[in-house]
Amino acid sequence: MRRHALKAILGTSVALLTSGALCATEKRLVDKRLLGTWRSDKERTIALWKYQKELAPETRERFENIFGKFTLRFTETRIYTEFEDTNDTVPYSVVARDSSSVIIAWHEEKERSLQHIHFEGESYYVLSGYNVEFYKRVAA
Repeated sequence: MRRHALKAILGTSVALLTSGALCATEKRLVDKRLLGTWRSDKERTIALWKYQKELAPETRERFENIFGKFTLRFTETRIYTEFEDTNDTVPYSVVARDSSSVIIAWHEEKERSLQHIHFEGESYYVLSGYNVEFYKRVAA
């Protein structure tokens, strides 16, 4: 009888500890460095962009005109994006962070994708293949 009572008490304690641990891990991570509005930094990105093959000047100009138009606004739970006439909203979460970077998960309809963001003062950069795209903070 004592043995069954002890098992019940231990089982309840373990269940409470486990549920407490699960609740603790459920807490949403927030990285305040992300919060606000960011825009693609065309000049800085193009200055360091490397091409695998030489492009015709018209093609290169058309490609480079993509940069500087993409804007992201981060809140604690969502990313609001804007590119030319297209606006979108995507939920995201902070997966991990350290003193110079953060990893976020974009929670898109079909899949979740991870992105590693590296901070440099009032700007950040992300890897794009073997290139880097820079973003600068936009005043509110």
